[in-house]
Amino acid sequence: MWQVGYLITALDTSVTPITHELYDWSTAQNSALFAGLAVVAAMMVVVMRAGSKRAERRSSPAEQVTRRYMCEPSAGAHDVTMHLV
Repeated sequence: MWQVGYLITALDTSVTPITHELYDWSTAQNSALFAGLAVVAAMMVVVMRAGSKRAERRSSPAEQVTRRYMCEPSAGAHDVTMHLV
């Protein structure tokens, strides 16, 4: 999770001088830009979750069992190794 915060801080640090130079934006306008990006990202999470649930409901029970099996930790493994398709 700290990577996300680090990325946002790096973007904020690098984008602010660019928007000030090119568009003469103030700190409040840059904050509005990042708030808008956060709202769009949150909406995309909601849309992707809803689409994932809808796709899961449409799949057959056999596909659901197969998908669950592939996401379970490996039998006998001492770490959290996942089966990847």
